[in-house]
Amino acid sequence: MSSLGSNDSRSYIWKAFISTSKKGDDATSSKLDRRLRRHQKRLSLLKRRQRRRRGRLFSRGPSIIIAFSLALFLFVTFTIVLGEYWLLPWEQNEWCNIDKSLYPTNYGNPNYDYDPCRYHRTPYLLFMTQWECEFLRRLLSSVVFGGIIGYERRSADRPAGIRTVRCCK
Repeated sequence: MSSLGSNDSRSYIWKAFISTSKKGDDATSSKLDRRLRRHQKRLSLLKRRQRRRRGRLFSRGPSIIIAFSLALFLFVTFTIVLGEYWLLPWEQNEWCNIDKSLYPTNYGNPNYDYDPCRYHRTPYLLFMTQWECEFLRRLLSSVVFGGIIGYERRSADRPAGIRTVRCCK
């Protein structure tokens, strides 16, 4: 039996209609005419529903929202990755208004350098701190490199992790 979407002569109802119209039987042909009209109504209703669904899925509204979301995601990612180097002014006094004389500078560990401006929220970095940007940069790089390694492992058909090796008894 053919699909509802086809208008060709292979349809069961259409074949029955053609066969009875050749015979010339009026009672049977009127019955088949009603069946054919009902079939055509159902077909037009299905087509209208499909057009309505297609309009919802591929209308301009969602595509604009998706494009805006993608642009916002890329902007925030750019700010996180390169914001410290390209968006912050070179002079720290322009974006950090913290009095550093309030913080002690001589610590027992010479490698420890406490900079209060690393924890200062600034509009240049979308109101994030330098420390948060560094953390998110590390998190983003681990996701990207983990994805690359996972893709390589999957394409070679190898397991993703290290197998547990049982020792013989």
